[in-house]
Amino acid sequence: MGEGHSNTTGHGARGPTGGVKGGPTGFGTGNPNRGSGWGVSQTPYGPLHNYNPSKFGHGNRRGGNRGGHAGHRGNTPNLSQRPELQVAIVPGVAVPLSLVASEWGLTLFKPKMVAAALDLALTRLGMFVMDAAPYVGRFAGVVGMLLAPSEIAKDDMSVIRRTLVTLPAERITSVPFAQLPTQPAVVANARLHDVVQDGVQKIAVVKSKHVPIMVPVVQAKPTARPGVFTVQILNGMPPIHIHVENSSPPPDTAQPTGVSEVRDSPVTPVFSPLGNNSHDAIVYFPAEANTDPVYISVTTVLMPEQIERVEEENRQKQAKWAASYPVEAAQYQLSQAGDALVREQHNIEPYRAALEALNDTWEGQLLSDPDEYPLSYEFDDYVYMWGNYGYHFMFDIEIKNREDLDNLLNLGGEAFDPFPDGLSQEDLEKYGDYAGYIMQELKIEQYNLLREHLLVHQDKIDAAQLALDPFQYQLDIAIDAVNNAEQHLTQVRAQLAEAENARLAAVAAERQRVENARLAAIAAERKRVEDARLAAVAAERQRVENARLAAVAAERQRVENARLVAEAAERRRVENARLAAEAAERQRVENARLAAEAAERQRVENARLADDLARQQAVIRDNTFSLPAYPIGGIHPPGLAAAGVGATVLSPRVAREFSAAFRVALARLSTIATTSLAGPMAVIIGAGFYSSNEGEGSDRPLGWEKPTLVGSFPVSGMGLSPATPLPQQGEIDLPIRMLMADKDDWTSVYAVKPDAVQVAAKVKVVAAQFDPLHGVYTFTTDNQPPRTFTFTPARAPGMDIGTALPQPAGAPDFPQHTGTDITFLATKPDMVFLALEEGDFHDYIIWFPADSGLEPVYVYFKTPRDEPGVVTGHGQRVSGVWLAGAGKDLGVPIPAQIADKLRGKRFSNFDRFREAFWQEVGNDPELAGQFIPRNVTRMKHGRSPRARFIDTVGGKRSFEIHHVKYIRDKGDVYNIDNLHVITPKRHIEIHSKKGE
Repeated sequence: MGEGHSNTTGHGARGPTGGVKGGPTGFGTGNPNRGSGWGVSQTPYGPLHNYNPSKFGHGNRRGGNRGGHAGHRGNTPNLSQRPELQVAIVPGVAVPLSLVASEWGLTLFKPKMVAAALDLALTRLGMFVMDAAPYVGRFAGVVGMLLAPSEIAKDDMSVIRRTLVTLPAERITSVPFAQLPTQPAVVANARLHDVVQDGVQKIAVVKSKHVPIMVPVVQAKPTARPGVFTVQILNGMPPIHIHVENSSPPPDTAQPTGVSEVRDSPVTPVFSPLGNNSHDAIVYFPAEANTDPVYISVTTVLMPEQIERVEEENRQKQAKWAASYPVEAAQYQLSQAGDALVREQHNIEPYRAALEALNDTWEGQLLSDPDEYPLSYEFDDYVYMWGNYGYHFMFDIEIKNREDLDNLLNLGGEAFDPFPDGLSQEDLEKYGDYAGYIMQELKIEQYNLLREHLLVHQDKIDAAQLALDPFQYQLDIAIDAVNNAEQHLTQVRAQLAEAENARLAAVAAERQRVENARLAAIAAERKRVEDARLAAVAAERQRVENARLAAVAAERQRVENARLVAEAAERRRVENARLAAEAAERQRVENARLAAEAAERQRVENARLADDLARQQAVIRDNTFSLPAYPIGGIHPPGLAAAGVGATVLSPRVAREFSAAFRVALARLSTIATTSLAGPMAVIIGAGFYSSNEGEGSDRPLGWEKPTLVGSFPVSGMGLSPATPLPQQGEIDLPIRMLMADKDDWTSVYAVKPDAVQVAAKVKVVAAQFDPLHGVYTFTTDNQPPRTFTFTPARAPGMDIGTALPQPAGAPDFPQHTGTDITFLATKPDMVFLALEEGDFHDYIIWFPADSGLEPVYVYFKTPRDEPGVVTGHGQRVSGVWLAGAGKDLGVPIPAQIADKLRGKRFSNFDRFREAFWQEVGNDPELAGQFIPRNVTRMKHGRSPRARFIDTVGGKRSFEIHHVKYIRDKGDVYNIDNLHVITPKRHIEIHSKKGE
């Protein structure tokens, strides 16, 4: 129960001033006597949680006399009048319960967490698969608690010891709570029940695959006291009073005296738990209780003699079960033996590994098999006699076979004396007096040292073998038990096969008897059939004659009927021919009319197709840009192009100023580390101004006549390291990105430092294709509408802004744009704050074939957010608080009533749409009623409402509109069904997860 809870006051977890007031926290810590007068009294049945505000709570606080008058005993509640204060309980903890003045009750706390022991038991049993043989005809159970035997041996039901456990109902049954009032009992996945094992009464979680478990459903009935209900669980006993506690923290979950938790208990087979010791029910409460249904189990604690009687009954049931399921019983015995074998194999492993580790050393190998693993090493050392004079000794130490090893261990180094008969005169002459004796002593000493080392290692091996022997003994016993269980299972199966063969023989004999009786019956039946046949033949002859006479009469009648039918058919034929002629004439007239209508529809369709073709050509014209191509090497001015015209040439002064502003911005932004940015940084470097006409809401909204602008820079001037490789496809990080943004009748150009969160540094790299028909390089984007760029050699400067270079020879002939005049100026490169995101950028790096001699070019243009559009889509009907889910998943959809007001309207850019959208929300009584007055005022002025502080990030404080399908992925800009409202924090999370 590791999750802690604070004893808080005020709204939610805050007091009137916003601070958190708390006492001891957690189910497993703190004092159960805390708060509101709850305390513990020690009883013969264990500790009892009860209500005593005088003893455990605040007591009498009037004046300074805390204890009241002399002799006053405090305000201990009368449990006969308020039995629900007898004991406090949380899920999974067993508490004692007994009658007090013929009443009993409890206070129910509502945490969803369950005490560890029963939680583990429920989890383990829920994961258990009951297909194993030992569970045929039995239940599976996992023990969670042990109960001490009752010391009260009376027949008075009021003093019989009981324990009570509660669990959340959803841990017991999968039946929806709404169906409980209609069911007297429901099927349970598991239930709590007492079982007796090894002389101990236990509370276990049990379930069965073959026997459905039905748990009664009981209604909690209100009493005159608020929040107190009565529940009838035990027949013949008073109802239990239950108080549902919603405000106080739960008491300590420690088990009372007489109850012990059991953890990690295995799943074991148990017999039917349906008895008289445990009673349970699922209790549902009225709505005013504000609590979910709860499972309650009451168990009577058995006396020692009752436990012995139940154990004897279990032994009888086990014997009966084994007789009914001999194969399953043998399989269970084998399973138990197998589990014991696994345990013994686990127990012996470290001792066996220790022995093997010693035997695998060179010492162990030498001691075990010197013939296979002989030892040989060279002794090499100097022995100094006096001054610098001495001897250099080199000789081999060898144990080559079993004989050498036995001699070494039994006789020592003397067995390897190089001079066993003493030094001969020849040896003295060869080695010298001192050298010969010293070598003799050294060699004997080296063999003795080896002998001591091997004896120590042999002692270690003997000790390891001694430690292994008892475990080996237990393992052998476990192996024998498995073998015996397997033999027993084989014998049982053989006995069953023998019995089955006898049964089959009896069945075959019975079948033969039945077959003989059948053949006799067939013979009798044949005789009866033959007699019946002869009688039938005579009857058939009479029937045939009768039929012949009837047929003659029928044929006469048929001939007459045919004559009458033929006459009627001829009359119908003549009439049908007349009707067919009239119908053919009507069909001819109708076909002529339909042909005329089809010709008219084809004429109208041809006109519509011609109209569509003209509009498509206009779209291509309005989205085609001619940009200069930059030869490799040299310094090139920035490029600028307007839709449908040639490259727009900047005057020399404007071109120099624009290039200088860009270089200043690049230098300034390159000094800023990306990791220090709280958001993208922008520097304005230029602006293009237009003449303007009509505004929003007209057939030609503000900006309709503005040609779309596109800018370009040589990639070498974008601050990219010369060593940076440029992929032919994919993406590449740029130190800065360019942005075009519309504002009324001008377009501003910004250099932006990405922050890697709201604006990424990645720019798509694409390839231009050579168009041999027109002699230009082209590239077409994959967004809607598609935009096509053509690249031609740059013309000489000198023409004023607004003049267009002629198209290259053979280039497509597009009508010239005549809607507005453009004036472009370079501006002072000032740092500005823009609330940017990845969707505001639309740029590419376009490279040319190696034989073109052209440098890759960086192209940027306005996002589709800045393009005019017409609102489409229908939104969704919303209920409840509209923006309640704006901080989750993809936010919330646009309400249908707002979509209805905006559908079909034209807007010059998405900012104008956003203003109109929030104004409509602010003017909608149903939606505006869900916002605070300050946010309603903001919306009526076309501004987004503020989000909660926890849903904001940095300077982003207002709700945002999110395109579900990204604009760069061809998502519709003005389609209501592609738009969701979302909090700033969630918006950033979405784009960060997708790398945007």
